[in-house]
Amino acid sequence: MSTGPERPSEKAGKANPAPNPSADMPEQPKLLLLHFTRNLRLAANPLLHAVQYGIPAAAVYFLPAHSNPRQMYFLSQTLAELSDGLAEYGIPLHVFEGSPTEHLNALMARYPTARLITAQHIRLPDDPSCRVQYVQEEILPLPVRRTTLDTSLPPDLVVYRDAWLRKAAKSAEETDSTPDKAAVRRVQQHLPPELRDAPPPPSVSAQTLPQTGGETAAWTAWRAFTPKLPYYGLMRDFPAQKGTSQLSAALRFGLLPVRRLARTVQVMGGESAEKWLHSVFYGDYCRRRMPFAAGLWAWEDGALVEIRPPAAAPAMPALSEEQAAAFDLWRRGRTGVPLIDAAMRLLDGGGWMHPRLRSLCAAFAVSALGIPQAAGEACFAAALTDYDYSANRVGWQTAAAARMKNPFAESQNLDPGGRFIRSHLPEIAHLPDNIIHAPHRAGSGVSLNGYPAPIV
Repeated sequence: MSTGPERPSEKAGKANPAPNPSADMPEQPKLLLLHFTRNLRLAANPLLHAVQYGIPAAAVYFLPAHSNPRQMYFLSQTLAELSDGLAEYGIPLHVFEGSPTEHLNALMARYPTARLITAQHIRLPDDPSCRVQYVQEEILPLPVRRTTLDTSLPPDLVVYRDAWLRKAAKSAEETDSTPDKAAVRRVQQHLPPELRDAPPPPSVSAQTLPQTGGETAAWTAWRAFTPKLPYYGLMRDFPAQKGTSQLSAALRFGLLPVRRLARTVQVMGGESAEKWLHSVFYGDYCRRRMPFAAGLWAWEDGALVEIRPPAAAPAMPALSEEQAAAFDLWRRGRTGVPLIDAAMRLLDGGGWMHPRLRSLCAAFAVSALGIPQAAGEACFAAALTDYDYSANRVGWQTAAAARMKNPFAESQNLDPGGRFIRSHLPEIAHLPDNIIHAPHRAGSGVSLNGYPAPIV
């Protein structure tokens, strides 16, 4: 329990799983504003634990300004389920568009005894009159300096991983309790009447998604993956085997509590468990390398101030005629390299791509086709349901700096039977295994149904 306003420290301090909103405030708060960010779930959510102190609450969420259509549709499904779940506690979910700080400042001005509970990265003063309580969603806190923007170098990958795993093991049980619904509903009877009915969020166009949005679908996918987890180390590199969890979008928006998953996997143990945890912690590491990509706020003079806005999605750079032609073929899966083309068509049609194929496609685009890194980043940002600015930027930087592997040889390594290629390139599905990785070697008598020759 907190004894005062907390801010993320520059070391891995203890998380604040059950904040006491009234601690040290000169006046007992009469309203809680629960600000959901990357934690769109009910299970093991430290944000929700604030309601156990007998203060009525309203939940708020701000639609991100830089999301692609698939993300918006995924969010619409997720928010609908979250709203229904919060309604069981009598807590309304208000979904806004526009500036979060402006909306929240207006709400806090309208309700002078309201207190904001948020996982947004924010600088808070050591002042008992501060009306903001920070709850830590990440396993390791992000450094937040009180006077200057953080410019320190990211920690060593191995050091960060070891600290992350230690903290995950210690903090897994801190947020597992669930508030009593009946008790919360009784308190919610005192919620101001004008806050009780939340208007529906804006409607969005339906999209093809790799997974349905919402906490229920995320838990279903997790339960389906756990029997495969002991084999993750063996199967993760083969896209046809579906050996990964495919939970990246759910984890991106906080539909599952990472602490609880980490504890489950650590108990299972084994090399595969370690490798899966590495894939999860690496997302946090990328965000640590790009501090405040999700924005940075401060509480100054009794109001919220946006110090740094969220990073905008990368813009498409100007391309030469040759680059534009290569980019178009790469984006549409028409390069003549089957594994690259199958991966890009999967991305275009479903909004997801296997992690190994992301690296391969990025390296091929930059090194083989001469496509600017920024153009590739923009393409992935517009298509991925799990798009995250930090992970996308770090992934492309890493791929651009890496030595380019022979894509035809990698095709045989990652899809030896050609099953993944056949599932996404029907025009060459009839080719035998020894030809499907390099159809241009099939000979003049074999029909490729219009599949192109390699452009490089």
